[in-house]
Amino acid sequence: MNFELHKTIKYTCNDIYIMDIFFDWAEVSKSKKGVRTIDNKACGVVVSSGGDEIFVVDGAVNIKKYRIPKSKVKFYNGAELVVSIPSFLLQKYAY
Repeated sequence: MNFELHKTIKYTCNDIYIMDIFFDWAEVSKSKKGVRTIDNKACGVVVSSGGDEIFVVDGAVNIKKYRIPKSKVKFYNGAELVVSIPSFLLQKYAY
């Protein structure tokens, strides 16, 4: 896809729609892709997605779970998702 087409889509569609165009959420969940905050802190792996949210789990002993809106996904490099949430606000998405 050329940059101009991407730019047109980006400004004419809402974020959730854009995420569904570019991501196969089932594959992201199945592959347990890593998640990082906007300030580059690892915050777990995607374990599932549903509706407009992704579910992230962090830790093996002291488990933390987060429910993050897909609209907060800022970037995906094929290995990790980067969310537009700083680490100090991540607790707001805990469940």
